[in-house]
Parts: sequence; structure tokens; C-alpha cells
Amino acid sequence: MKKQRQEITEGTPPSREINESKRQRLPWRRIAVFGLLGVALVIGSWLACDLTFTTFTVGGKQLASRHYDSSLKRSITAAAANYRLTLAYPDKTTKSYTWADMGLSADAASTVRALRHKQYTWSHFVQWWRPITAPLQVSANKPKLTAFVKSNASIVVAPAQNAQLTIVNGTAQIVSAVPGKQYSLSNAESAVREAASSLSTQPLALRLVQLPPARNDASLAAAKAQLTTI
Repeated sequence: MKKQRQEITEGTPPSREINESKRQRLPWRRIAVFGLLGVALVIGSWLACDLTFTTFTVGGKQLASRHYDSSLKRSITAAAANYRLTLAYPDKTTKSYTWADMGLSADAASTVRALRHKQYTWSHFVQWWRPITAPLQVSANKPKLTAFVKSNASIVVAPAQNAQLTIVNGTAQIVSAVPGKQYSLSNAESAVREAASSLSTQPLALRLVQLPPARNDASLAAAKAQLTTI
């Protein structure tokens, strides 16, 4: 009987051991919970700043990203409406052209989608204070753009002369091609589109470039060889 009492007195109740174990684990749980809340708060604040304070830049015009897409489209359309492309000619004159003249049109909807796509990338999220710059998306009527470049951005000074095959004293000979000269833009169609997409007010200057012939000497070599064997 005495031995049994001694065991009861000396032994620790199981419930007390459990409570002590819980108390030991509790601080770590609190640290984990507060840590997760802190991380969530930082991410939430960062996201709020991204959505509220990020700015877009299109053609030099700044727009606030917090505006609805419909409002951004209206602002971009308004900015593009008054744009004119200016070409500078060799005689020191300049001339301005509208979107319709060039066969181009501003696509505000695609521009907003491109801006939003950049905004929702991880690289921008970690640097939300940096403005997002994107070119104005432009749609082109290809035949009309080609005709515009030919009529307004190309001045032929000396036409190119194609290679010719002639017979002199019974012998086939090639009269060599001669490149021509014209005032034009380098990669004219691309240059016009690029200037329009950036709403650039800087005149595009036409420069003297070589005009390649449509038929060169090499294209007549086989025909000459055939005539020589006859």
C-alpha cells in the first residue's frame, strides 16, 4: 500500500506532460503565423502599389495604369488622332501625312493588351515603380502603305538600267546592268511604321540611295552560254 502511494506521488500526471508540451510548441506556432501574415502584408502592399502607382508611356504620353482599359483606349486614341508623319525632302521642304495617307491605323485595344501583359509580369512586379513603355500597335493596309512609299517617299534621280543580251558580229554579249539613284528611306515601309508607332515628331529625311536593277548580269549568263553553243 505504501509502495503504491509512493508511485502515485512520484509519477507526473500525463495531462500535465501534454500541457507542458503544448506550451513549448506554442511560441513556434505564433512565430510561423505572424511570419506568414507579415509576408502576406508585404505582398499585398507591393501589389497595391503596382496596381495604383504604375504608369504607362505610349508615344511619349504618360497614362496611369489604375484607369480602366476603356479609359486607356480613349486616351491612346485621342493621342494618336492628331499625329502626323513628317517627311523631309532633298529640296529642304517638309510635308506631313495623316494615318489615312499612310494606309495605317492606330490599334488602341492591342496597345492596352500589350501594356497590361507587361504590367502583370514578375519582372515588373518586383520593380513596380519603373514606368512601362510600349509602342503604339499599328495596323497596316499593305497595298496602300506600299503605294504611299512609292508616291511620297521615293524620288528617282537616275533610273536603273537592266542587263541586256545582244548579238554583236554573231557573238552573244551581255550589256552590264547599271544601278540607278533615288532619294528614299532605308527600309521605307518599316521606317514609316516605326515612326508612327512611336508617334515620332522628328521628320524622316529622304537620303540618296542606290536603286538596284531588276535584271543583273548573272541572270543572263545561262542564256548567253546557250547562244554561244549554237
